[in-house]
Amino acid sequence: MRPGQVATIAHGTGIRVTNDPDVAQAIAWKEGVFAFRNADIAVILREIGRWYDVEIVYEGPVTHRRFTGKVSRTYSLSETLSVLLASNLHFRQEGKKIIVLP
Repeated sequence: MRPGQVATIAHGTGIRVTNDPDVAQAIAWKEGVFAFRNADIAVILREIGRWYDVEIVYEGPVTHRRFTGKVSRTYSLSETLSVLLASNLHFRQEGKKIIVLP
C-alpha cells in the first residue's frame, strides 16, 4: 500500500485496495467523529451500533434516504440519535436495543 490508499476486507471477496479514497471519511475515527458521505441509514446505524454497543432493529422497511455529515464520537448515544431525529428518522430505545420506526 501507498499513502492515499485504503484496504478493505469484504466477506467472500478478500482484500481490496482503493486508490484516491475519501481520506477524511477513512480517518474520521482517528479524528473522533462519525463521518458519512451519501451513506444509507443502515450503514450509519451499523457504525453507531458498534460504537455504542447497541443492537439495531428495524420495525418495518428501511428508508433508502442517504445522508452526509459528521457527528462527534464524544456525544452520548441519545445526542447522536437526536441528530438523526432532526432528519425525520424515528427511534425507540429499549435497554441496549435501538428500534428504528417506520
